[in-house]
Amino acid sequence: MTAVAARERKFALDPVLAFLSEWWALNHAIERASKRMQVRIGVTAQQRMFVRVIGAFPGIMPGQLARVVHLDPGTVSTAIGRLERVGLVARRRERGDGRAVSLELTARGRALDAPDPLTIEGALARALKHTPSTQAESVRTFIARFIHELEAECRSLVGERPAGAVKRRTALAPRRLARRNGLRRSRSSG
Repeated sequence: MTAVAARERKFALDPVLAFLSEWWALNHAIERASKRMQVRIGVTAQQRMFVRVIGAFPGIMPGQLARVVHLDPGTVSTAIGRLERVGLVARRRERGDGRAVSLELTARGRALDAPDPLTIEGALARALKHTPSTQAESVRTFIARFIHELEAECRSLVGERPAGAVKRRTALAPRRLARRNGLRRSRSSG
């Protein structure tokens, strides 16, 4: 055994920590690739995902986009605002309901909405090409199960209800909540 191998053996992780270590490596690789995409094509990985989904579903509404990409509607709205400012996306008011908005790509957005091997989805497409479909589906199933566990843990920590659960009580306003907890807001704190 080499000296390097002996040193590395000291850091053998249990299966859960070993998996998390790989997960963090994936997260880091995605973040680095996203920064390279920002420099090379002018959008982050998340912004490109929005462009690709809007391109696949012209007229999609922001709330629908949020559900497709599994993000909070506020996060999506902020990102769409940025994409509008750089001329990649346009919001269109729906006829008959002036409050409803749909999303479309501009000419610049359509130019960006094409497969690109130097993006995260290009790397994923290459990896999937060399992965049996049953194995890829197993990974997707595992990821969905992991997300479910994380969200269940989060709900139990903060007392949230599962999606679709009946609301039993309204949330307390910040001042009322502070009074209930014996806290007073000073006038100088704003």
